[in-house]
Amino acid sequence: MAFPEPQPHSCISLARYAYLTGYSECALNGVNHPSEEHGDCENPIWSQYQRDTLLYYLAEAQVEIEQVTTFKLCPTYIENEQHPYRFPVHSDWTKVLRVGQRATTMLEAGAIIEYTGDPAIIGPIVTSVTDTSEIKIYHPGSLREIEPSLVTITSGTVTIEIPRCRLVDPSVPILQGGLAYEDLANFIATVDVARVYLDESVNANMVWLHRSGADVCPNCGCLTCGEHTETACLVIHNPETGALGAVRANHSGSWTPTCGRCYSARPDAVRLFYVAGLSPTNLQAENATLRLAHAKMPSSICGCDVLKSMWERDTRIPEVLTRERENCAFGMSDGAWTAWKFANAMAVRRMNSW
Repeated sequence: MAFPEPQPHSCISLARYAYLTGYSECALNGVNHPSEEHGDCENPIWSQYQRDTLLYYLAEAQVEIEQVTTFKLCPTYIENEQHPYRFPVHSDWTKVLRVGQRATTMLEAGAIIEYTGDPAIIGPIVTSVTDTSEIKIYHPGSLREIEPSLVTITSGTVTIEIPRCRLVDPSVPILQGGLAYEDLANFIATVDVARVYLDESVNANMVWLHRSGADVCPNCGCLTCGEHTETACLVIHNPETGALGAVRANHSGSWTPTCGRCYSARPDAVRLFYVAGLSPTNLQAENATLRLAHAKMPSSICGCDVLKSMWERDTRIPEVLTRERENCAFGMSDGAWTAWKFANAMAVRRMNSW
């Protein structure tokens, strides 16, 4: 059975969650590692349902925090975000990092995984990419991303290292005792390696509603039931508040502003393409997300291990509550209160300034 696509988006991956909580990453991924003890209270083996449940609550907690902070908790591509045209235009999300559109190029589909040691090795693969952060690894034919432990680019080739327990074959059922670490049949044989990068030739589109192209009719186009669009470049005036300037322009290696006879008139709207978010993501943000996710869970994912202790800590509600605590939008538990304080302390207040 293949993994569902896509996963709930969370800045905290399963590997990162295991690291932050001190939990066995192999057990979390359903693998029985011979060097670890497993039982009801010591590194219980997780099921796919438990992993999906955790990712759901991490993603839900993240969304709630981001709605207060007004910025994404990790760099995120935003596409076709529409606003009435003004100068400057303020993006929905603050902490704008760069402008452009997400683009993907496949470097090698079905790249062979070498399991001689742990971590497993993929490559070397020939590439012209120089930024390791642009290298992404996926389950074959899928958008389910796999997080590497190390990516190295040397002399025009990329080599990738991934711990074996992150490479579980989703078609293999995980029984109560977990998957045998030593049996390579439990792990996928290939991955897809791609370049995911920012295409700076796409910044924005200016929109004239109910108009056709400028060359069809006089007076800047005929009335239609559609719209006319023109490409535009974006300038970041204030990255912290998301103040952007959009100028009608063409891209051919670089941006060149254009002054059209008809469509120099004010556009009705502008659609933005940009990357925004907290960069780098900090431990405070991760801790707030993790604790709110625990607080939202109706029960602990595991029975009596360290994660249950964390769940009990984060779902605890004090007997005496302050008025401020009673008005916490995330809830009255300790985990919800911790996340609420973080979100409000970090929130970007735009007011009327750039």
